[in-house]
Amino acid sequence: MKLNYIKPRYIVLALINTISVIAIIMISFKYNSIAGSLKYNYAAERWTQGKGGASQISCYFSNDSGFTVENVETVRNSIASSLSNSGVETNKTVIPDSYYTQLGKFNINCDRNTSYQANVTAAGGRFFLFRDFDLIRGAFFNETDNIYNGVVVDRSLAFKLYGSENVAGFNVYIDGVRFVITGVIADPKSKYEKECSGDIPHVYIPYQAVGLISVDVKNVDSYECIIPDPVEELAYNTVNSVFNESYKDKCLIIKNTDRFSSKVIQKQLKTMKQSVVMDKAIELPYWENASRMAEFDLSILYFIKVLLFIIPSATCLFIAFIFSKRLRYRIVTLKKQKTVPTS
Repeated sequence: MKLNYIKPRYIVLALINTISVIAIIMISFKYNSIAGSLKYNYAAERWTQGKGGASQISCYFSNDSGFTVENVETVRNSIASSLSNSGVETNKTVIPDSYYTQLGKFNINCDRNTSYQANVTAAGGRFFLFRDFDLIRGAFFNETDNIYNGVVVDRSLAFKLYGSENVAGFNVYIDGVRFVITGVIADPKSKYEKECSGDIPHVYIPYQAVGLISVDVKNVDSYECIIPDPVEELAYNTVNSVFNESYKDKCLIIKNTDRFSSKVIQKQLKTMKQSVVMDKAIELPYWENASRMAEFDLSILYFIKVLLFIIPSATCLFIAFIFSKRLRYRIVTLKKQKTVPTS
């Protein structure tokens, strides 16, 4: 049987398309892997158990913003009132939120006369709901526990102080004040979080404990919340209206939910410079810096993916053109055959 001859250019075209499709699949896998590794941005999904209908919004403040812990309750009431005016039935008690301040570096001591430096963050509200740290031992604390001397440490500090991660209930001393370890969390895992968190361990204390140590805390660094979002951008616009009234140009508001979606990343490509370069004097936590770095890389991956899609798309158009051309030729040929007079 005689085999039909395949032109070399068609073989090359098929190979190029195969490579392009494989590359697109690999990039898609890498894209989803990067986006999924930054769990901090998926608090709304965890809160709604994947049902949707809510968005996570984060607000970061400059040092001179004047936003203090006393303003948190006012913000809660304002958000609930604004949602109610928009026709969303809710109240502040069902809006999970968090606020925190980075206190800086402190020497952390223990009962074994060992001391190591760590970054200390004062956390209020449902801080650990938003972080989704991997809890290795013990338990987290939250605002309703009324725990003033509890502390959550990361695994690296636990090992440096006591040589073990099983240290729940052990003592640590910050600025000479005794705290009890309630929980131990895993160290940052993603490439971006490792790069942004640095080599110094991290410690988290209740916001109520700030007055126990010698530190001058005037403002809250960040406030974040999860609120109903039945209409696109309602959550963001609600928070934006609440904060822009008193803290315009002194806060950065970010919608964490869907920030890594193709639709949002596509917009990032158009505003790459503004996304990377901060135009406000705001100190961001390592998890937000990690997310911003990931956004940059995801924008590049998305751009490459779009370019690769051009090859199979152009090939499909080419095949459609060849097919239509041959079809027209066949139709014309059949018409000519019908018009040939028979003898």
